[in-house]
Amino acid sequence: MENILEIKNLDISYSTHNGFLKSVDNLSITFEKGKVTGVIGESGCGKTTIINSIMKILPANAQIGKNSRIIFKGNDKNLLTIRKGELQDFRWRKASMVFQAAQNSLNPTLQISEQLMDSIWDHDSSISKKDCIRKTEKLLHMVRLNPERVMDSYPHQLSGGMRQRVIIAMALVLEPEFIILDEPTTALDVITQSFIFDILVDLQKQKNLSMILITHDLASAAKLAHNMVIMYGGELMEVAPSMKLFNNPLHPYTKGLLGAIPFIDGDIITKKSIDGTPPDLINKPIGCIFQDRCPKVFDRCKKEHPEIRDVPGSDGKRKVACHLEEIFNE
Repeated sequence: MENILEIKNLDISYSTHNGFLKSVDNLSITFEKGKVTGVIGESGCGKTTIINSIMKILPANAQIGKNSRIIFKGNDKNLLTIRKGELQDFRWRKASMVFQAAQNSLNPTLQISEQLMDSIWDHDSSISKKDCIRKTEKLLHMVRLNPERVMDSYPHQLSGGMRQRVIIAMALVLEPEFIILDEPTTALDVITQSFIFDILVDLQKQKNLSMILITHDLASAAKLAHNMVIMYGGELMEVAPSMKLFNNPLHPYTKGLLGAIPFIDGDIITKKSIDGTPPDLINKPIGCIFQDRCPKVFDRCKKEHPEIRDVPGSDGKRKVACHLEEIFNE
């Protein structure tokens, strides 16, 4: 198994009026090349902080732990400390990002063709206009848009789903190896969401892309992601191949998330939300971060922080952070 990205001991805090908010707490995880990894969790669990760290777009009040490292393709260079020139080369050429609700970021005064062509020329000024148009048409075809319909249109003349597909096309301009998708179907209707996920599945297979999918929706992630990372309160709860996680969730938090998903053939009455509220990340509790909401909490959970451990027989592909020995004795 070859990894495209490794995060080691990532520790990010935000300075606030009330103290330091620990958004990501000493997190280490690897992302497999040619695979999609879904990062799942409630709002405020640290998902966006992770991807902003990768792209080095953290806000000014963020403080990074001195031992934090993000390594791309086994290179010794830490993405958190690389220089501006190297960063520009990494962004777009090696990794690109589709931001949440990005369809609203298109320039309303420019035609789609102009915006796509400007993106191409920004990175390759030597390309001819004819080749630039040809490349733009190819990108639109890749995201299942008709160039004759879309090229001369302004953003307001396209639906939300069409605009989002234009943004995905922009992310592919320089044919990056690695794409980050931050809630790529936010504010879109269910049918459009499904269609965009179909496109992403096809693109990933065609180009063998490595992707990180940030979402709070386990059901949507299952359509695209090969592996799942479950986060809570800035920490890892469970890491597993997608189907294994769905068929046999191990961490109580993962079980709670799955138990809250309404399926089309299920009884809505049997679905139950997770009781309680997310933790205070300025005054984090001693012990397990999930203790106040866990149905299986016991004394050790309130005194000792659980380290994330390999599940026996998983060849290191499944990890859980929990004190329940039944998880590791199966």
